[in-house]
Amino acid sequence: MTVQQKKSKIDYIADGKAKNFIIPFYFLEKQIAVYLSDKKEPLTEGIDYLVINNQNQSGGEIEFIDAPKDNTKVTIIRDVPLNQLITFIEGENFPASDYETSLDKIVMALQMLEEVLNRTLKLDANSSYTIDEFKTLIEDINKEFDLIKKVPALSSAINAIYEELLTISTDDVDEKNEGLITSKGIATHLKNSYYTKDMIDALTTRKYGPISIDVSNIIKSDTYIDYPYHTDIELISAKSTDVPTIILNIEDAISNNFAPISESFDGYVRIYL
Repeated sequence: MTVQQKKSKIDYIADGKAKNFIIPFYFLEKQIAVYLSDKKEPLTEGIDYLVINNQNQSGGEIEFIDAPKDNTKVTIIRDVPLNQLITFIEGENFPASDYETSLDKIVMALQMLEEVLNRTLKLDANSSYTIDEFKTLIEDINKEFDLIKKVPALSSAINAIYEELLTISTDDVDEKNEGLITSKGIATHLKNSYYTKDMIDALTTRKYGPISIDVSNIIKSDTYIDYPYHTDIELISAKSTDVPTIILNIEDAISNNFAPISESFDGYVRIYL
């Protein structure tokens, strides 16, 4: 025989009653696999279904032991073992039937592999990704898929806020610069919207100074070996969530007496020296 069509797969939707399903393509012996939409693994021939194999160009059919449930997807696909079991002996009469069956099996195997490849993700020949990198990327996307689905909505919300901010004049700018956005303007806008006070404070920069250090408030500290002392500067509005930046005068800055580290607490900022 010849393999005249490329079709090697058929899907049905069960009605809960029918047991028999046509296989409209040529296959050898019982070389098919049967899947149901509610099961990942293929069913077992002889236990879940029987194959009625015409072994001709018209195909055949399967008969389920129990009819698949209503609205279940039934998939029948050619499943060719990738082996060669026919032996041709030199000098014997030409076994045309066996030879043709071997060729049919090769073509069917190629069609089966093509069908599988058509269901897979493929990299371009010149892709900069390796298959392992691509697999990792897909896995990472899958982990964050719920968040990714929210991105369009978040993007729209952020854009709406930005458009509103463009209309706000801030920090006493003149009319020519009325579109200027500053931290003060953002804080003003957010204060009148649905953001919490903590979120607003996080966007606000507060400045204090100049401030002098009272040497009587310097005490010994074991936090940093190179800077064995610290002093606390009282700032009522300071919070433990703030990130302080200390700006020293030039003389103190180059003296190496002050640590390049400072910490913020509720009501005060601590510097090390």
